[in-house]
Parts: sequence; structure tokens; C-alpha cells
Amino acid sequence: MDNIFIDTSFFIKHNFLEGPVVKSMLDLSKNGMVKIYISEIVFQELVNNFTEDFDYVKQQLQSKRFSSISNSKYKENINTLKNAENYREDFSTELRKVFLLHDVEIIKTHHANITNVVDDYFNKRLPFTNRKKYEFPDAINLSLIKNYFEEKQECCYLFSVDNDFKELDNKYVKIQDKETIETYFSDMYKILLTRRSEILNNVEEELNKGIIKLKHYINKYLVDFPFDEESLEMIISKNISFYDFINYDIQKHEIVLTFNDETGLYLDLKVSGTFIFDFFKPTHNESEPYRQYTCILNDFPMRLQFQVYFMDDDNKYFFYRVTSINNDDHLGFWEAENIQVMVQS
Repeated sequence: MDNIFIDTSFFIKHNFLEGPVVKSMLDLSKNGMVKIYISEIVFQELVNNFTEDFDYVKQQLQSKRFSSISNSKYKENINTLKNAENYREDFSTELRKVFLLHDVEIIKTHHANITNVVDDYFNKRLPFTNRKKYEFPDAINLSLIKNYFEEKQECCYLFSVDNDFKELDNKYVKIQDKETIETYFSDMYKILLTRRSEILNNVEEELNKGIIKLKHYINKYLVDFPFDEESLEMIISKNISFYDFINYDIQKHEIVLTFNDETGLYLDLKVSGTFIFDFFKPTHNESEPYRQYTCILNDFPMRLQFQVYFMDDDNKYFFYRVTSINNDDHLGFWEAENIQVMVQS
């Protein structure tokens, strides 16, 4: 897996997070195809650029050219933008969430050698050839990238439109032509899509052939899963003291979401089947303190989340592990329609 360092100019060129190249890059990172790095300085520069752009929009909305539509149907939207506050903090928070979700690592500034940066400044070495103060962020970036990957003893590919970064090319940091990054991510994304398709086809084929195996994992998970007793008592019109789960038999299933990373395949299934359990109702009779009933719910829907572990390089042999049902909410029976309740003799 390649280590890739991305600088500010790449995000600005591709519309921050909205460009298709950036979206492909983040998807590749989330799925373990590449490891993406930025620095804390790159992060703050992105926040600054967004804030400056938003400030400009607010300034334009205050100008006379927009006064003609100030009382139109757009009035509320315009006023919302004109009066917006804390957008720098909001953008910063959302940006960190996106990078965390897609496994983008932000290298902290303490990896830079400030003594060397100051020495470069006074000796007019890159990036300080013009002795401009605003080159300090670039200088710290150069230092922390070099030190970070030397410490890790790993190679990183750096794509940048900034010529100063060319001075960084060494054993651990390889400078790449900025024009090749789009091709690189495009080629990697095609590999990811092909891999997804192959894995999904293999899993779907096995699910259709081995639904009995799937039922086993579901039933094992349901034994200890919490049910919403209030919803159950409402639909059967009986007070329940306790219940025992018996079986869930799948009639229909549909894969609704998949993604893969280095640990395997995760998938969500929508299933519909027959849910069977015994429940016990108090009788207030000493000879028979509880009466046992069997409840059958037909066409009962659930949403199951699985992790699939592969046991071979061809992704053909695997086993399942249920990770959650209905996103770990208590299982309610409000959607149950076809219900049978039978008293046990």
C-alpha cells in the first residue's frame, strides 16, 4: 500500500472535498488501497482558504448588485448567508470528521525541526530565497514530512504543484509529477471497483447457496439480543413475564450496502422471514403459575450487519460474523402484520 502526502494546492485545485478526484482518493483511503497523509499546516490552510472564500461570498451579498433580490423568494437564504457566524469552526469540525472517517492521517507539527527551519531562514535556503515570512508554513511542512517518514522508515510519494517541495526528494520522500496524480487515483479506483465487484459476486453466490449457514449465525446472535417487550405486548395483547427466542427462518434477503477494506468485507442485508419465540404469561394459579405460548410472526423484516472474513487470496472461501441488527436498536415488533399465537398444552 502506497503512502501519499497531499498538500493544500491539490485540495484547492479539486474544489476541496467535492471534486471527483478527491472523492475517489478518500474512498481509496477508506478502503485500504492507499494511505493518505496531510499535515496540520495543510489542514489549517484548507480552513483558511474556505473561510476567505466564504468571507468573499458574504461581502458580495452585501453589495448593491444583490439588493434587487433582497425581498424575493431568496430573501431567507440570503439573510442566512449574510448573518452566518462560526463557519470557520463548523468547517474545521466537519473537515476533521471527514478525514477521520476516511482514515486520512494528519501529521502533527511537532515532527518539524524548528531549529533547522530557523537556520534555513537566516541562510536563505529554500523555501526562504526571497526571505518572505509567509514561507514559514511551507518550511515547517518540508521539515515535518522529511522527519516523519524517516522516523517511520517508510517511503512516501508527495504530489504537489509547489516547486519548493522538489528539494525534499530523498530516500523516504519521493516527489511525483503533479500531473500524474489524477491518473494514479483513477487507475487505483478502477482496481477498487473491480475488486468490489468480484468480492460481491462471490459473497452473493455463496449467500444464495448457503443460506442455512447464514441462518445459523443470525439465530446465534438473536439468542441474546434485546427485544422491545412493550411493542410485543401491544401486538399480542398479553402481559409477558419472560420469553425464549426459538428461531428466525429467512425467506427473502437483499444486499443493500457493501464496502471492503484490508480486514475484509462488510455488508448490510435486508431480510424478511418467520420469527418464532415462546413467551410466558402469569396465571396467578399456584398449580400453573405461568402459561406458555408460542408466537409466530410471518414476513418479519430486519436489517442485519455482517463482517465477512476471507480465508483465501481469491476471496471465495469465507465465514460470517453478525456485528449488529437494526444498528443495535432494540428489536421492535411494530412492523409485524401476520401474527399467530398458540397456547402450549
